Amino acid sequence: VLDRIDELAGSGAKTHDLSGEVAMFRGFCLFYQNEAARALKYLEHAMDRVSLTDVEFRSIIEVHFVLATQMEGQMKRATRAANEWLKTRSPLDPLTETRLLVALTFVSYLAGDLEGAERHIPRQRKVAISHGLDNATAWCDYLKGLSCLQRGELDEAIRLLEAAGKRKYFLFTRAAADALGALALAYQANGQPEQAGATMRSLREFAAYLGPLFNPLADAYAARLALMRGRPEVAVRWLETHTSPPAESMSFWFEIPCVTWCRALIAEGSATGLRDAEERLRVYADQNEAHHNTCQLIGILSLLAIACQKQDKPDEARATLE
Repeated sequence: VLDRIDELAGSGAKTHDLSGEVAMFRGFCLFYQNEAARALKYLEHAMDRVSLTDVEFRSIIEVHFVLATQMEGQMKRATRAANEWLKTRSPLDPLTETRLLVALTFVSYLAGDLEGAERHIPRQRKVAISHGLDNATAWCDYLKGLSCLQRGELDEAIRLLEAAGKRKYFLFTRAAADALGALALAYQANGQPEQAGATMRSLREFAAYLGPLFNPLADAYAARLALMRGRPEVAVRWLETHTSPPAESMSFWFEIPCVTWCRALIAEGSATGLRDAEERLRVYADQNEAHHNTCQLIGILSLLAIACQKQDKPDEARATLE
C-alpha cells in the first residue's frame, strides 16, 4: 500500500504531500520487525515533514522514534529527546503529553528499571483523567500492573490489570490482550484458580473477536496457565498440534509466544525438546542483548538456565543465572 502511494505521487516520491505519513508507517513497520536503524531513518524524515499541529501522526512518530533509539542502545538520547519535547512545547497537547510519558515509561521498563518506569505514570494518569483520555488511562493501568506483577505484588497487579481489561476496547489491541492474559496468570499465582479460568475464557472470547492473528497469543497464555497449574500435558499437546510461533518483536509484552513454546519444550523434557529449547533461547537471548531489552533478557536467561540444568549442565546453568 505504501509503495502504491509513492507510485501515485509521481517521481518526487520522497517529498510528496503525504511523504511524512508514508515515512511514519514505514518506520512503524520496521520497528516492529526489529530493524531499529532503518526505522529511525524513516521516522526522522517523518518528523521533518509532519507538522507539530498534526498531533495524532506526530505523537506516533515521536513515540516510535524514542523506542527505536532505545533499541539502538541510545537510551540517554531517547530520554533526552522525550523530556525536551515535554519541556519546550507550549501549549502541550494532552494526547502528545500522555504519549511521550508512555514512551519514557517504555524505555525504563525495557531497561529493567521498574522504579524509573513508574515515575512517569502519575503525571500521565492525571493528564489522562482530566482530559477524558480512556486510552491513556488504560495504558497507565496496564503498565503499572505489569510492573507490580514483575515484583510479585499480586493484589495490586490484579486491581490494575482488571482496570485495564475493563478498558480493552480503548487500549492498543495487543496491550489489551496481554493485560487479560497477565491478569489470568496473576490470579493463578495469587491462589485464585477460578478467576484465572474465567479470565482465560475472556481472553479467548476477545481473541476470537479480534481475529485469527490473536489466537496464537491466547494459545500461549493457555499453555502457560496450564504449566502453572501443574498440567504439562496441556502444554505438550499444544506443541503437538500447533506450529512454532515466529520470533516477533518482544518489546515489553508480558507474554511472548515463541518463548512460551520453549517453556513447553522444557516441560516436555525429552532430550530433543530440551536441546531445541536451549538453541531457541540462546538465539532469543542474543537478539534481546542486541536490542538492549533487559526486560525480556532476564526471563529468557532464567529459562535457559533451567534448560541447561535439565540437561545435566550445572556449570552452564549457574553461569547463565549469574
